[in-house]
Amino acid sequence: MSSIRERLVSFVGTEEQVLRLRVEAAVYIANLEARLDRRNELREMTRERLYIASTLKRFDIVGDAGLEVADRMLKEAAADMRMDVEAFLKSKKRVVSNARQEAMWRIYRETSLSTISVGKLFGKDHTTVVYALRRVSSIKGEKPNGCVPNPEEHPETENHSHGADA
Repeated sequence: MSSIRERLVSFVGTEEQVLRLRVEAAVYIANLEARLDRRNELREMTRERLYIASTLKRFDIVGDAGLEVADRMLKEAAADMRMDVEAFLKSKKRVVSNARQEAMWRIYRETSLSTISVGKLFGKDHTTVVYALRRVSSIKGEKPNGCVPNPEEHPETENHSHGADA
């Protein structure tokens, strides 16, 4: 039985060519390892960015740019209804409240503002914003991005009593 080296020489030609192939294979493997290391570094950087973004959102820390964009979007929504912002925020008409919910949904989706920040912008509680997000997402046939699941749609998340039997 012949050794692997002898079989390689018989397949490739000479010892020198076998050595060259081994060097090329080593360089190729090193390049693959370097690319994998780079990909892992990028993946870790992405995880860190996502963590930072979620932390900023959780603690209601937003940059001025996010607030400026949200303010502009609010003014555009009011202008679309041919109303000033104050009237847009206070109106109880169904058509206006639907437009206001749509504006909350857009601002939440397109900026880094939390539901608390969006609520403050509209003079509403964050639970009103969560309701608007669920409602608009439902109308659009989407999952409510980042919202607490609706217990009616997900009965497994309902609260069950943990105390004595009732």
